[in-house]
Amino acid sequence: MGIELLQGIVSGFLVGLTYALLSVGFSLTWGSTGVINISHAAFAVFAAYIGYFASAFLNLDPLIALIAIVPVFYLIGVGLNKSIFTRLSKKSKNIGFASMVLTFGIAVALENLMMWGFTANPRLIKASYTLTSYKFGSVYVSGGQVIAAVLSLISLFLIYLFLYRTYTGKSVRAYEQEPAGAALTGINTAKVTSITLGIALASAGVAGVSLSLLFPFEATIHMDWLITIFLIVILGGVGSVVGTLLGGLAIGMIITISGVWVPYSLVNLVMFAILILILIIRTREVRI
Repeated sequence: MGIELLQGIVSGFLVGLTYALLSVGFSLTWGSTGVINISHAAFAVFAAYIGYFASAFLNLDPLIALIAIVPVFYLIGVGLNKSIFTRLSKKSKNIGFASMVLTFGIAVALENLMMWGFTANPRLIKASYTLTSYKFGSVYVSGGQVIAAVLSLISLFLIYLFLYRTYTGKSVRAYEQEPAGAALTGINTAKVTSITLGIALASAGVAGVSLSLLFPFEATIHMDWLITIFLIVILGGVGSVVGTLLGGLAIGMIITISGVWVPYSLVNLVMFAILILILIIRTREVRI
């Protein structure tokens, strides 16, 4: 049991980094614009499919697909903000609820599109590094876990540097803390929100490809990923990169460690229980 627990902690730490990357864009969007993008995880799954087909049919490393995924998803995020969310924020008094309903529709539409185009068969990316494993004492680590964790850590670090070391990033943070004050100081709020949505979907694309190196996936799995995202964001704090990182690590280890004591089919039940508990404890800190 001790070895299994140690294995769960190490695996959870590595997987948690990828979950943190999956959640950080959702957190930033919610924190800075008030938009709760339910379709965030669906776009991550879409990116996973792109990585899979690049590997299976074009004989490309799935990571190479990120060269196209990151800029395209960034532009999709910018386009969604300019065409939908900006108008929605002007017309709706409750952008959080309105955006949840709207993006739920986008998520369902994207899920059905993926089901139609890619079928419902589970997919798993098989690259040379995903088929290898490394032993550290009594702990085994797969090559896919290492690649996904390193890629996620680098991406999170770049997002952190952007937010805290660049003028545009500081504008994003200023708009998150005080939208009206940011506008009065001359910050282009429309540009800031577009950049935020763009970075959010770009990071979701990277996370989707990273997760596809770890687990089988199909079109409907975005709902499971969405539950994990909510857990991490609520636990770590809306809009916080560091909080999202810590939340991702915590939830990653909880998922893998709980698998030591309960059947895998009940892990989602554990996640729902934790989500309900967190919402009860932090009700006042979660605004929609």
